[in-house]
Amino acid sequence: MFCTVCSAYVNEDAKHCGACNRCAGGFDHHCNWLNNCIGEANYWDFYNLICLYLVFMIVFQVVSIIGFIDGTIMEKTWMVVMVVIFMFMNLVAIGFDSELIHLHRWMQEYGIGTFDVVLFEREKVEMKMLVKSGQKA
Repeated sequence: MFCTVCSAYVNEDAKHCGACNRCAGGFDHHCNWLNNCIGEANYWDFYNLICLYLVFMIVFQVVSIIGFIDGTIMEKTWMVVMVVIFMFMNLVAIGFDSELIHLHRWMQEYGIGTFDVVLFEREKVEMKMLVKSGQKA
């Protein structure tokens, strides 16, 4: 297959990423947080990274709770306020990261990628628009 943007021959499963301006084999998605395309070459590294991030956030929560229980955090008021704020933000991040891991486990189970899900969602929206306009029955 020939990519007209890269002017190079690429594998059939490659996709040109507009953000990176290069083709990625087995393209899954472009990760803005890592500023990199996620594809067959680095998908498992990405998945392991989000799992490791979840572990670190859980460890932070446990250490913070232990600090409250044994009283080491209670020594300074500003420390209590900061830790409580961080613990709340961390709980929110744990929820988002858990959902991201769950989504990728679901996609792995069905053998689809993030880009496939995005395309499917776009098609659903287009179909709804056609139905609303009366062009599709």
